[in-house]
Amino acid sequence: MHSGREEVVIGIDSGSTTTKLIVVRADKDHQGEIIFSDYSMNLGNPIHAVEQALKRLKQKAEESGTTLDIVGSCSTGYGEELIKAAFNLDDGIIVFLQDVAIA
Repeated sequence: MHSGREEVVIGIDSGSTTTKLIVVRADKDHQGEIIFSDYSMNLGNPIHAVEQALKRLKQKAEESGTTLDIVGSCSTGYGEELIKAAFNLDDGIIVFLQDVAIA
């Protein structure tokens, strides 16, 4: 993270056992650059896991002197709708794998 203002997009994958959170730059010159990622176990409480990941993001931003300007957010995974509703995210994506053959 750079000190100052960062335009970012947050993505959250709330699976059945783990939570993954990623934050990427949204400005056109550095779009998609990862500035923060977090991986943790849900321990049966995906909302708490996301809350803790966001607290770690906030702490990292404060340590870096960064003001995060969140311009987009999305969830996916087993808890996609729950996390989208709980944290008022912009969107949710459901990913399906069908007829996948492994050679």
